Amino acid sequence: MAVKLILLLSLIKLPTGLAMMPKVSYKNLKSYWRKLVSQNKRTTVMKYLVKYKILLMIIAFGLWVVAAVMSSKAHAADNLVGNITKQQLFDGYPHFVSNYDDYLLSSDEAKAVEQLPSEISLKVFFGTWCHDSEREVPRLLKSFKRTNVSIDMISLDLNKSEPQGRAKEANIKYTPTFIVYHENVEIGRIIERPEVSLSEDILAMYKDSKAQK
Repeated sequence: MAVKLILLLSLIKLPTGLAMMPKVSYKNLKSYWRKLVSQNKRTTVMKYLVKYKILLMIIAFGLWVVAAVMSSKAHAADNLVGNITKQQLFDGYPHFVSNYDDYLLSSDEAKAVEQLPSEISLKVFFGTWCHDSEREVPRLLKSFKRTNVSIDMISLDLNKSEPQGRAKEANIKYTPTFIVYHENVEIGRIIERPEVSLSEDILAMYKDSKAQK
């Protein structure tokens, strides 16, 4: 049967590559046939790729968008939102800890903290995902770690909101935002970063509020 097949194929006008083969044999024919089929498959695939190039690009872009949205949601889910304690913050976000440990108060900052009355309280709206928050919140906690100043920390999501709606009520547009109260009355805000330092800016707000009374 194999011999008959070889004789039959020898009568057919073969492609140039096969005609140039020095010796026709079953083994050579089998090898060439596999090569030819492989080439045809690649050619067919390339034709389809060209034909459906735009469709494939749209599908690829769609998959990329879906992946990006899912990644964003997963990232947001990892962030604590709402009231958060110092310990919870440090347990979940080591970069806040390192910034806390690395920060050293100046003598002027330490003096400013000492002059603040215990009636001062702070409400801190920040994001665990926010670079400014990573820098300023640890500095605040380090500055007031040995005081009776009340610090209420509220973590926001990527949309700068939280379940109780306090960020919206306080009209928070940027993070971090430090709202300073004296005897439960707002006397000022520090947005994103202080002009001098957190403790010195807060002291200046307190003195201004006293001067206006």
